[in-house]
Amino acid sequence: MTAQPTSRQQSAQPAQPGSRLRSEFEHLLQHDGCPVCRHVAETERAFFAWFVMDSFAAGEVQAQIRASMGMCPRHMRRLIDATGGGHVMTMVMRHAVLGARAAVRESAPRGPCPACVAAQSAVRRGVAIVLDGLTDPTHARLYAGHSGMCVRHVVNAVQRADPGALALVGPRLLDSLADAPGDRLIELVAGIDSDAEPRARSRGQLPDEHPARSTLAGLADRLATDTCPVCLSAGWMERRYIVWLVESSTARDASIPDDPGELCARHLHDVAFADRVIAAEAAARARDARRAELHALLDALAAAPPPSHRGRQGRSEQLEHARSALSSAHYCPACHAVDEAGRSQLSLVSTSLALAPSRDHYLRNHGLCVGHAVQVTDEDVTQVVRRHGDARLAVLGWELEETARKYAWSYRHEPAGPERHAWLRAAVQIDGHVFEGSPAPVG
Repeated sequence: MTAQPTSRQQSAQPAQPGSRLRSEFEHLLQHDGCPVCRHVAETERAFFAWFVMDSFAAGEVQAQIRASMGMCPRHMRRLIDATGGGHVMTMVMRHAVLGARAAVRESAPRGPCPACVAAQSAVRRGVAIVLDGLTDPTHARLYAGHSGMCVRHVVNAVQRADPGALALVGPRLLDSLADAPGDRLIELVAGIDSDAEPRARSRGQLPDEHPARSTLAGLADRLATDTCPVCLSAGWMERRYIVWLVESSTARDASIPDDPGELCARHLHDVAFADRVIAAEAAARARDARRAELHALLDALAAAPPPSHRGRQGRSEQLEHARSALSSAHYCPACHAVDEAGRSQLSLVSTSLALAPSRDHYLRNHGLCVGHAVQVTDEDVTQVVRRHGDARLAVLGWELEETARKYAWSYRHEPAGPERHAWLRAAVQIDGHVFEGSPAPVG
């Protein structure tokens, strides 16, 4: 008689092929809502917990921070919320400033935000878990009974999904879009956005706008604010657009439904933070557009010849066109307004620096952040903004070193000075979008 394995021997045996994939699939679908959004959220939580506890001090990570000049605005806000300042942010910003100085001195390209790299990898992994899991009939039935992926992640999936997966994912999303109530519809169309509240908080700290006597006088007022004038103008425009859209939609302005384009995921969440009813109406317009694209995709899928009959042509041309239509970027009027405000303000700063009074005023104040300073193309203006930016970064670097020195036990008797806020001011000097154009929240 063959001996039966003990429970310990059973647990030590290798897992059957696909068992790990199945457990991940089931884990992501154990709660309602987009499973890929869930996977990305879990990955980001793990990334920042690991970063704050240990990895910020690793040489490889510090090299990434120098190359990326810190993190993107979204992830810098999250890191600030996670740490509240202290020695972690001081060390991070010391390396970020070193990278920023290389950018303004040597035109070094900005590397990718390390948190974005982790999040993008999580999107790819989450989509792969779902699509690969759908090859199992049990999991296909589980997915059919779930709310499924949000629009954003179905868009990520359609280019790599095979016809079998498309035949499951497409109808599931159509049903979810048809049944979702207002609040749920916003998340289904735009995914989860944990940064919406920090963005709204920063927009609430924007200084008030005041009428100017002249164009140059208005620029002088913006330059006197301790932030990048381009980021400030963009922040004002974003806040103004959100307020206008909510007020106009509430008043049932007939032009709103005819406005071209649709709000992107970020701005849909921004409007939702101001007024969820108006955001749900905007999400409904996006839903109608996506449903039409999904129907076209499924019609093309049904009309496509089977793989064995496609020959050298490979994929169906009609099906590929339908995939591209669903995956293509859509015009966002809020993004357009914000981008144009920033472009116009950068042009004004560059033009005005040919005048001595404007140049002198610029040199006495904050000036452009590094992100905008490196976009200036006029040779004479480039020298002014880059030398000015490098000088301010050098002072911030000294303040950060001074802060780090005072953290040492042997200097504990020394009181902290204004340099203790240098990490916040450095974040704005590198990228004024960190606080949506607002000055650093010092004090």
